[in-house]
Amino acid sequence: MTDKPENANETPSPEPEDRLEKIKQEAQEDASSYYAQGKSDDDEMTEAEFNKPVPKVDEDKEEMNLTKALAYLGFGMGALAIIVILFFLRDLDHKVGDVDAAMGTLEQKLGPLKQEMDDSLAKVNADMSQLKERFGNFERQAAVTELKRALVAIQTVTENTAPDVKAKSNQVVASIENLLQELGAGPA
Repeated sequence: MTDKPENANETPSPEPEDRLEKIKQEAQEDASSYYAQGKSDDDEMTEAEFNKPVPKVDEDKEEMNLTKALAYLGFGMGALAIIVILFFLRDLDHKVGDVDAAMGTLEQKLGPLKQEMDDSLAKVNADMSQLKERFGNFERQAAVTELKRALVAIQTVTENTAPDVKAKSNQVVASIENLLQELGAGPA
């Protein structure tokens, strides 16, 4: 708020009462004329002017302008590509490097654990093989034991029997002994 006059024709009144009178007069005036938008006859188009054909554009100029627009677009895309390469790919390279370092650290930490797991699995596999062998041997041993019992039972029962029964029992005893030899038990 300066004491400069708003209009060059008016001079400021030195007395406060005069200034107060002026403010009261302005308050009573209609301010709508001050805020009203001015009408300009230049902006209005008549129907005849509106219906006039648009002047022809020089095709060479139009082509040149299109070429310029495409060149600007190309330069813009090139600049964007450079920004992507410089910032995002470099950042990606750092992130990949960080991931590689993290993986290396993880492999170093998990290496002994992996070796221990491999050793444990090898031991479990060996134990499983031994158990399978023992169960296989157990079944074979049980079969050998039963065959030997049968052999002893046949020999005991047929000691004092008829010669034809004894001949047949000798055939059965020979078959059992052959089977025992094949199973690795040897003769009874």
